Amino acid sequence: MNKIRLSVIIPTFNEKKNIVRLIEKIQGVIPPSHEIIIVDDNSPDGTGAEVKKKYSGNSKIHLINRRQDPSLGKSVLLGIEKARGKIIIGMDADGNHKPDEIPELLNFLSRYDLVISSRFVKGGGMQNRFRYLTSYLMNFFLKIILKSKVCDLTSGFYAVKRETLLKLPIDKIYYGYGDYFIRLIYYAQKRGLLLYELPGYFADRIYGRSKSKLWLMTADYLLTALKLRLA
Repeated sequence: MNKIRLSVIIPTFNEKKNIVRLIEKIQGVIPPSHEIIIVDDNSPDGTGAEVKKKYSGNSKIHLINRRQDPSLGKSVLLGIEKARGKIIIGMDADGNHKPDEIPELLNFLSRYDLVISSRFVKGGGMQNRFRYLTSYLMNFFLKIILKSKVCDLTSGFYAVKRETLLKLPIDKIYYGYGDYFIRLIYYAQKRGLLLYELPGYFADRIYGRSKSKLWLMTADYLLTALKLRLA
């Protein structure tokens, strides 16, 4: 049996109309020795059932049905715990993160410990201009609070070697919602990991609505940064 080189972890909640399209795109750009781990947070729209129907018997697609309290961060953590690949890719299911950026993330991972798809470095961006502006301002303040050089502390799209990630306190990182990514960057920098921000372009979702309440999310993320700074 070939060793798995790459594990792509995708947490889902109500992404039935997006998930199959995303999986097909990912499989078109990643190495053959891969697995894609879908961690579904008990989606009422039948996301898990859709994955099971389409990929039952496919040894490269693994569905994990998570029944506990809804949590994006804990879903990603469960995926990490089940992953067998030497390299982990973390990304969202809503279509914001473009699978065709994965080969470049992997390319730069040969020289860095953690590679991030970043909206806020030269060449990066977002399709939604309003969300780009608000996210940019939020990240500007996050950088100040944490004294970080990373421009996109809320990306959520990244590549990291599994052995490197497991050296971090993952139980202190992966919980809550998108704030887990702020903690990931914080602890990665604290442990002296070499980070690289690859210009990334975040598209709008094709189907469904965003589950993020922008201003509540901003307040939560800033509070997360303050707690880390004061710890």
